[in-house]
Amino acid sequence: SGAAQWEPASEQLAHYPLDGNFTDTSSNGRDATGHDIAFGEDRRREPEKSPVLNGTTSHIRLPADFPGITGANTLTVMLWVKPADLDRRQTLFSFTAAGVTQPGAPLG
Repeated sequence: SGAAQWEPASEQLAHYPLDGNFTDTSSNGRDATGHDIAFGEDRRREPEKSPVLNGTTSHIRLPADFPGITGANTLTVMLWVKPADLDRRQTLFSFTAAGVTQPGAPLG
């Protein structure tokens, strides 16, 4: 038998497997956009699947009309990271609302 597949909950805003693109695989169609990102080998050793961020200018931007992302709402973010090094503080995600960037989750 095959491995169980995770199914997004109906109230989920988006699901980004990040498997070579930034497509939202939920039924909501909220595709993200990658900036200064290459793709490398993923955790299953599949080439050109996992986003590789450069630690300075790379980022993934959600659509501007993404609902509920203000930094004030309850939100669950789940992600896998494999830092090349932890020689400086890096931000895993942050929120910008009304032109003000809210703190996200630092790493390092």
